[in-house]
Amino acid sequence: MIQLACECPHSYLRTHGNLLDYEFCLTHMAEQNESYFNFYKEQNAKGRLTILDNSVFELGVPVEPERIMKVYAQFPKPENVVVVCPDVFNDGAKTLLQAKEFSTQVGPSVRKMAVAQGTTWEEWLNCYEALANDSDIEIMGVTYDATYLSDPGRDLSKTQNQMITRIRLFEKLEILGSLVDKHHHLLGTSDPIELFYQSECKQIRTCDTSFPFVQAIKGKQLRANGLNIRENKEKRPDNYFDLPHDPKVAAIASYNIGQMQLFALGGRDD
Repeated sequence: MIQLACECPHSYLRTHGNLLDYEFCLTHMAEQNESYFNFYKEQNAKGRLTILDNSVFELGVPVEPERIMKVYAQFPKPENVVVVCPDVFNDGAKTLLQAKEFSTQVGPSVRKMAVAQGTTWEEWLNCYEALANDSDIEIMGVTYDATYLSDPGRDLSKTQNQMITRIRLFEKLEILGSLVDKHHHLLGTSDPIELFYQSECKQIRTCDTSFPFVQAIKGKQLRANGLNIRENKEKRPDNYFDLPHDPKVAAIASYNIGQMQLFALGGRDD
């Protein structure tokens, strides 16, 4: 089973947060919004696993280590928090350097996730192997952008291509014998039907996503077979986190979460 967390608008945290399996907290949002951070501190106090993200997806660059650790220090049960090391989009060498520096700076008592990066398969694999074989890294994060494994002969939407290339990435790791036997985390989803196919990989244990709400905002329920082969997922609006609570969106999001949890269990309704 792959456990799910969702980055949802603030107004849905207390109505939908407990529908999910663990917490995924964005550092910059914890700094900016007291209500947001209070929710995650309360969940953490209950013993829920909390992944504290470096916010690079939202900001383009990771939050500085000092700021991440200032937020980390405020959790009532830091032993249940896993901190995401800084990473640099599409740059394996810089990611490896920053992750190693951060790991040394915070020490072995802080639980850590590292995210492999690269613009080619070889660059990504080198970064992955260096981080995944580091005993101080508890979780390996894998983004959904593995376009270096695309098949140019296939007529697919961007969303479908992202899904297939990440599946292909794990297949290649297994074939090469390079898939390290530790907790792997899927950063985001393209087409959530990927969870169905990836659920057989015992190393993949968690995934975070905003998909259930982003689709619900557009009134879209997730189908039992996922998205169509040429269909792209909806884009997250700029004001996403500040959207007011809408009962119709809430209902569709709940349905989408349930459908994704079914996929994550290795099942679907077809």
